[in-house]
Amino acid sequence: MTGNNPKNTASLSQLGNLYQYLIALKICIESADGAIVNIEKFGDLTTEDYNYEIKHHANPAYTLNDTHIDFWKSLSNWVNNRDLLSSHSKFILLTSAIVNDDSSFKNWNQSEPEEKFTVISGILEAINNSKHEYKTIKPYLNRVFGFNDLYTKKDLLVVLEKLIIKHSFENAEGLY
Repeated sequence: MTGNNPKNTASLSQLGNLYQYLIALKICIESADGAIVNIEKFGDLTTEDYNYEIKHHANPAYTLNDTHIDFWKSLSNWVNNRDLLSSHSKFILLTSAIVNDDSSFKNWNQSEPEEKFTVISGILEAINNSKHEYKTIKPYLNRVFGFNDLYTKKDLLVVLEKLIIKHSFENAEGLY
């Protein structure tokens, strides 16, 4: 996958898919006999107990920041499918991106759901107070914070309790 590629190669555009399949293969190899792994059925990858959103970035220095679509789209998917995925104990954002020491997500996995809610609420407030429009992530923010009679803060807290971020995960070329 490295070296000189022809100009019409599809390898870079397919690298995200390949990464997902390599992760699926790795999980299959590491799973017990008879374990079921679903690809693109309930998200990117689903096992009996875990639901994964898998994100690959070719640049090894790529960072997961507050306004990154990978986080907000994944969270929105889990919010939208929370009833269907209620039996899963973990929602895992598995990404090759880095979470820097100064990131809002730095201590995410050690945080309680209320702390996670405070983090994402702070990000929402910063976005709402910004002059930048954030057109790409606004629909996802609206779904995550669109509380009503059928979806409350308590429902979001249940999702946040299950959500962990596995960052700086081995990239596709390394897995390949």
